[in-house]
Parts: sequence; structure tokens; C-alpha cells
Amino acid sequence: MALSYKYGWKSITALACVSIAVLAGILYVTSLDWNDPAESVTAPRFAVATTSDKAIRVIGWCDSNRIISNGLTRFWFRFEWLSDRRTPPLLAIQEFSTPGFILVAPQLPTKLHWGPDRSARFQGQLRASRNLGRYQTVLLYTWSVDQRRTHVGSLSLGPLETISSLDAKYRQTAHRVRGLAHDFSLPLAGAFLTAGLGLWAEARARRKKREEDDRNYRRNVWQTFLPQSFIDARKYYVPVVGEIGNFRRALREFKVAKMTGDEVFHALVLMLRQMQFLKAETGGFQFKSRAGENLVELAWHTFIERLDGRLGRNRRTTVLSLTEIQEPFFRFRQRLEHPATVGGEQPVVVMRDLFLAWIGDVHEPFELLAPVLQIVGLVLLYEVNRPFLHWYERAEELPADKLNQALTSLKQPPGGRPKLASTLADYIASETEGSSELGRKTV
Repeated sequence: MALSYKYGWKSITALACVSIAVLAGILYVTSLDWNDPAESVTAPRFAVATTSDKAIRVIGWCDSNRIISNGLTRFWFRFEWLSDRRTPPLLAIQEFSTPGFILVAPQLPTKLHWGPDRSARFQGQLRASRNLGRYQTVLLYTWSVDQRRTHVGSLSLGPLETISSLDAKYRQTAHRVRGLAHDFSLPLAGAFLTAGLGLWAEARARRKKREEDDRNYRRNVWQTFLPQSFIDARKYYVPVVGEIGNFRRALREFKVAKMTGDEVFHALVLMLRQMQFLKAETGGFQFKSRAGENLVELAWHTFIERLDGRLGRNRRTTVLSLTEIQEPFFRFRQRLEHPATVGGEQPVVVMRDLFLAWIGDVHEPFELLAPVLQIVGLVLLYEVNRPFLHWYERAEELPADKLNQALTSLKQPPGGRPKLASTLADYIASETEGSSELGRKTV
């Protein structure tokens, strides 16, 4: 659950980062000053110069300060007579220096005529040359009140820039992009914010649904599966684990003469009888893990196959049919002291004698099957406790060290069993990985 929750937040975080990046790009684009030449200029580009005696004021301006190569632009120069004298001066344009441009009209030099408003105008057109760059145009004019003194003045208009048509298209496109970015920045910001909030709300709803599903699952486990698992464990599996432990302990005590041969044989028969009861009642091993079922089934089959090879399958079946579940030793000893005869032999006595001889066998002792029994007991106990995860609120710990010890014994001769060893190795690897992932999810 926590893993899916984490991936949902990763998606939201990635969307937030993308949104921030997009908005930052929009803000950056809109903050640039493109100084677009293709946009219509509402205010004229003008320059003002005043003569030293304050008699004439000259204002000059043109359509645009950027002109496409081989394109035309209009210019105006307005002369205003500021003196109180009734007769305006004689005014003439001597030269108009236009580097980078070609003066289309008029022809120079030329004289200007004053209008009723005491102003004169000089206008015309400039054609941009193919030499791209920035240029300063200079107008040279003269004026005189009388013939004795002539005043010379000049006015600089610019700088004027000539650009290529490709550059103009690029600047025009950039200006449109900037306009679109400016117009759509707030709607886009709102859209990304709305999408982010929607995804956050959706992830929050999914998280709540997962939490609710998990609570329902736990409630269902507690109400149905858990009680049945507890009944099966108490009635079938835990008694088998206990009998396996009793038999292994009896073997150890028999070796140090703390227990008789009849007692250790009694422990063997009780273990076999309890396992027979489990399989008859449940139909086999029923765990949460299919791999665990297969491993215990293979280990027990390996044990029984070798046991029947030494003691006899029919004899084992007969002895188990004569023995009750958890039969006390004093009653079992009567079967040894007063043995019943079945099929021409006394199966309990014969099976005991063969078993004790097998324990003392130097070449192939019964001790070689001890790792197999250990696997059955350890995996049985581990798998039986797994359904109680939500009861104890912690996962059952895999006895990996003991299982690895058993695995080492299975790989070594003369008790080597490759198939069982391979199955056990796969089980340990899968359960170790699964336990790690379960631990991360429940943190």
C-alpha cells in the first residue's frame, strides 16, 4: 500500500515540477523586450534641436527606427519660427546626409516656404540599402534674416537600423509568441493548478480507498480466515511440529543413553501417526505459500520413502493402525511386551528392531535424515504462523540460518539430495525477498 502511495506522489511531484518549469518559461518569455520592428509605431521617433538664439526650433521624426532592407520609410522635419519678427527668415536645406539609405525625394539643396502658422516642413522618403546596420542621418540647413548674416544648423535623426526580411519575420514571430505567452500565462497557470489539485485529490481518494480496503481485508481475515487457521493449526499442524521436535530430542537423548530404544521408537511412531492424521483430515498441507506446500510435501515424501525402504511400507501402515494418536508410552510398551501377530509376524517388534539397527548402522545411519525432518518442522512452523500477521501486527521471521544449515547438509554426501536442496534454496531466496518487501510496505 505504501509503495503505491509513494508512486502516486511521485507523479504529482513530477507534474508540479513541469508546471513550475512551464510557468517560469512563460514569465521569462513575457519579460523579454523584443522591441518588435514589425509592430506599428504609434509615437513617432523624433529628435529636437534648438538654435543658440532661440529663433528657430526644428523637430524631426520618421515612421520607424527599423527599416527592412530595400524598404521605404517616411520622414518629416518641422521648422518653427519663434521670433516676434513679422518677416520669417529665408530657410534652405543644404544637405541631408543619409548613410545606409537612399534619399528618394526631394532634390537638394532646396528652399522652404513658411506657412501661415509660421512653420515650414521638409519631408520625403528614405530607401534602406542592402548594407545592414545602424546609421545616423544628419540634416544640414541654413537660415538668414537678412543678406548680411547666414546661420547654419544641423539636426541628427536616428539611429536608424536596417534589417533583413528574415530577421524581421523572426522578430515578428517572436513578438507574437510573446503576446500569446502573455495572454495565455494566467489561463495556463490556472489549468496546471487545477490539474495538479485534481490529481492530488484523486491520489488522496485512492489512498483512502486503499486504506479502507486494507481495513476491510483485516476485518475479513479476523472474522473468517484467522479463526479457521487457528483451529487447523491447533488441531493438526502444531501437534505435528511438536511430535517432530519430540522425536529429534529423543534421538539425541538416546545417543547419550538417557532414553531407551523403546522410547525413541515410540516417539517415531507418534510422529508418523500424527502426520498421518493431518493428511487424512486436511488432504495435505495447506499453506499461504504454494512454494511452502511443495517444499514440505517433497521433504516429507523424501523422509517416508527412505523410511519405507528400511522398515517396510506395509509394516509401517500396520503399526500406525494399531497405535492411537498421542498414545502414552506405558500403553505402547504393552504392544511391545505382548505383541500382536499380523500376517505371520509381529510388526511392532520387527519395525522397532529394524529401526534401532538403522540408528546404529555405520555406513548409512538414520542421522542422515535429520536435516530432512528439520526442514519439515521449521517450514511447517513458519507457514502455520504466517496467517497471524495482522493479529500480531508483525511478520513471522523466517528461520533462514537453520534452513541454510540444513541446505548445506543436503548438498554434502553421503546424505546429499539435490532436488530437495534446489527446492529449499529457491524457497529461502523467495521468502527472504518477500519478507524484505513486506517489511517496507508495513513501515
